[in-house]
Amino acid sequence: MNTQTSYPNYSMKKLFRLAALAAVTLPLLVACKPNDGNQPTNNELDGPYVDFAEIVNGKLVLDNEKFTNGAFSFDITYSSNGEVYYNGEESHILTIGDPKVTGEGAKKGYAFPVTVNPPLDSEDAEFTLVFAVKYDANTTESEANKLTIIRKGLQNVSTPKGALTGKFSLGGGGQVYFAKGNLEYDSLLNQYSFAESQYKEEEGRLGLDRYVSLFPQTAYSFSSWPIFDAEPSDDDNYWFIPTTEQWNYLIYKRANADKLRVWYQINDELNPGSQHGLVLLPDNYLDLAAEKGWDVSNLGQYFTITTEEELKLLDSRGALILMPMGSLVSSDIYSDIPLEEARAMYGVYWSSSQQSEDEGKMSTIALVLNDVKSEDNGLNLIRVHQDEHSARMGCIRLAYIKFK
Repeated sequence: MNTQTSYPNYSMKKLFRLAALAAVTLPLLVACKPNDGNQPTNNELDGPYVDFAEIVNGKLVLDNEKFTNGAFSFDITYSSNGEVYYNGEESHILTIGDPKVTGEGAKKGYAFPVTVNPPLDSEDAEFTLVFAVKYDANTTESEANKLTIIRKGLQNVSTPKGALTGKFSLGGGGQVYFAKGNLEYDSLLNQYSFAESQYKEEEGRLGLDRYVSLFPQTAYSFSSWPIFDAEPSDDDNYWFIPTTEQWNYLIYKRANADKLRVWYQINDELNPGSQHGLVLLPDNYLDLAAEKGWDVSNLGQYFTITTEEELKLLDSRGALILMPMGSLVSSDIYSDIPLEEARAMYGVYWSSSQQSEDEGKMSTIALVLNDVKSEDNGLNLIRVHQDEHSARMGCIRLAYIKFK
């Protein structure tokens, strides 16, 4: 289809006569490839047709209900006395195969099989298919017809109030939503809420500040606690603190886990002490990126985010951003670190997992983002004493499980 041929020069009279003939007999032809003397013959193209819906103004709309059983397939049919081709580009939204050719004589039928992938988010997606008809030996192939496929997004999927739009796997099947920001406590109104931003927060402490964002140990279950301006909990759908196993699965074990975590280090205003923050991307991020043309070349690498604008962009795409807030010192933890080594660790997020220790004591396991002695890019799950200690402060990021 991409070969070019030299064509003889036509007299001006013959050129006008052919142009007039084309205007009368080829009402569906849109354009010819630029080429002086390239005038189509009287090959006709009828269509497109599909058997389940009407095409309006060159557009075929597919509602998301059509994808209940996976990808949706159908045929786009043309008829022509010339040879018909698909002349468009590849797309992650759909695939199109070689046509099934039927009929004898001057006109043949061309049924192109099309498979459209299910929607991945609430946004509509569209792609324009371009078909071409092959003319006689004295001309090139020419654009003949366009059809735009519009795939409606998941309009009926509602994100819980107060949650990010992205969905995340924590193991055991199913997916959860994470809160749009770390848990906050208003000591004046005696109520909990979520921070308005997950990448721009202030560290508030109990007994010192009205708005508290750092807590000395893991709070208890939030399944029955009201959270202001957030989806309420009930017997089936509720907010909870992830366990150690769930954090570990999210960061290391889910499909494409190594490509769905990104480190960032930006200025002190957004990143206290220039520590390392962590971004965890939704389960379907790579598929969405392929469909929408997002750049994924830096995913899974170290320190790939350096500006606030990059964080804002990932936030808008449903990413979970864990700021390096909260801190521990070595005397707070059960580990092989000698107590005389007063090494500080930053970026502390409590899990709901507890473990019995010696003499009947308990420890709570925390996710630490900046334990530089660990081997997995600084991520570690550490057992923390449940004794009162002024230096022990961590964040809480709740997840929402939605059964119905």
